[in-house]
Amino acid sequence: MKKINDLRRILSEKFFDAGNLALAALVFGSFLTEKTIRWSIVVIGLVFCILFYLLGIWLYAGGED
Repeated sequence: MKKINDLRRILSEKFFDAGNLALAALVFGSFLTEKTIRWSIVVIGLVFCILFYLLGIWLYAGGED
């Protein structure tokens, strides 16, 4: 059972990392370009970040007994 909880914890941390990457790539990348900011891309980046964070929290909390 400890091994399953460790796997859940590691997987939830990877979802947190994916959320950070989505935020960095889509949101901050939009602000670094010389073109006009496409707000739809910024919103999609924020949605993916929040989605990945919620999924990671759900996995992390599901591992508790």
